[in-house]
Amino acid sequence: MKRTFKWISTLSATVLMALGISAMSYAAGWDNSTGEWKYLDNYGNPLTNEWKSDKGFWFYLGDDGNMVKNSLVEDMSGSKTRYYYVNGQGAMSRNTWKAVAMDGSEGDLNAEYWWYYFGNDGQAYTSNGKLNASDFKTINGLKYAFDEEGHMMYGWINAENPEQQDDDDKAWQTSTYYFNGWNDGHLQTGWKQLNVIDEKDDDQTYWFYFGSNGKKYGDGDAKTKKINGYRYHFADDGHMLEDWVLGTESEWTEERASGKTLDKASYLKSDGAERRKHWVWTVPEEKWLTQDYENDDYSWWYLDNRGNPIYNVVKKINGHKYAFDKYGRMLTGFVKRDSGEVVSIDGQDREDAKKVYDYSRNSYMELAQSLGDTTEIYYFNENDYKDGSMRTGYQDIELEDGKYQFYFDTNNGQAKTGYNSKIRKFTVGGLILKPASDDDNNYGFIKGINAENGKYVVDGTVTMSTDSNDAEGAILVNKTGTIIKKKTGIHDVNDQYYNTDANGVVTEVFQDQDAYKDWVKANK
Repeated sequence: MKRTFKWISTLSATVLMALGISAMSYAAGWDNSTGEWKYLDNYGNPLTNEWKSDKGFWFYLGDDGNMVKNSLVEDMSGSKTRYYYVNGQGAMSRNTWKAVAMDGSEGDLNAEYWWYYFGNDGQAYTSNGKLNASDFKTINGLKYAFDEEGHMMYGWINAENPEQQDDDDKAWQTSTYYFNGWNDGHLQTGWKQLNVIDEKDDDQTYWFYFGSNGKKYGDGDAKTKKINGYRYHFADDGHMLEDWVLGTESEWTEERASGKTLDKASYLKSDGAERRKHWVWTVPEEKWLTQDYENDDYSWWYLDNRGNPIYNVVKKINGHKYAFDKYGRMLTGFVKRDSGEVVSIDGQDREDAKKVYDYSRNSYMELAQSLGDTTEIYYFNENDYKDGSMRTGYQDIELEDGKYQFYFDTNNGQAKTGYNSKIRKFTVGGLILKPASDDDNNYGFIKGINAENGKYVVDGTVTMSTDSNDAEGAILVNKTGTIIKKKTGIHDVNDQYYNTDANGVVTEVFQDQDAYKDWVKANK
């Protein structure tokens, strides 16, 4: 900047008095006789702590009267301290950013400089007390905040107490806004991934969402928000939650891990978006099912149209039926539903329940009959962890002592005990009563069934044997489980012979062919 200053050469007062000339008045103006620019008043005295203008520019004269250059100027002449900056020529800066070195009294702040912005009047932007959106200053399309001393604030800032606090590792927990780094402190909006220190002093990388007003979502607001079509959950400190969300602590007590409490639970994928009408393969939350969590046991869960896991139900999903226990875990294998509770067939919690292959044919029959008529038994696929759907119709299931054929109702999937009119065979818990493929006898003998006039009613414990000593009075079935009705001279591989009545009940047993022939002769 080119400036023209009026230079005035003066004589000493002693010389002027000697000449008898009274010269007590001088022409005020700029003076550079000492090598530093000063502004002299009419008496030749330099002005101090004062602004003077020249050709549209303002200059500040310091304590010693010298023009101040490259410095922050604190003007305390009014009721409020005002901050200005003068450049290398001493002129007041306007509409510009300036970086000023810290003086060492700021503690452990991360910044190397304080940034100031000086407006059209040359004053640094400042704020008073609490920080509101109306206090933000828009500069080149971005919003910034400044403290009472004109410092551009950066990082995490609390609206109630807007002080620079990047020396506090946990300031993020109670802060309202985030203003990026010290060298570019513009207000953040939308999603922002930030590194923080948690309560355990561990490094964490969390996602935060800042509204259009810059406020951190979740801090004092509702804890869920729909963003771009997906619902997200936020902790009390504002960070986006992932995995399981279990509602408030008061809703999740020691008895929490079942029942209506699951209506408060939601599952969030790693991107934080709440899943609805969706399958999830994951480990439960620690407070929910501690044993599964500690053992890293994964389960399938299904989230309904509200985002909550379904539980204690047999439910059709995408055309197939699935079973879920009171914790919401999908069950496989033999499952029972009794008095509204869905659980593994032996009634134990899933982690302690027997697998299908833990049962022999006889132990399964014994258990199935012990459950009573009101208990519903189903079978859900356990051979493919991706598909635990209900199985209906004929199913070959591997038990502890071999593979056996079962039948589950094609309408509702239930396994029956007694005579199944659909397939015209006897079943216990869906297990078809017939000789196993490796049995020595071609025929089986079923007891515990009251047979009369073609009707069959369970009358006690139903058992099946291939021992001919159990034949008399039993219902005779062949290798397919078909009832052998009104037959004589039925010959098995062990050379025994049997007669049956119209209901298939064995009326006579013959230990060899000769005994049978004698009976034939006697009954001609």
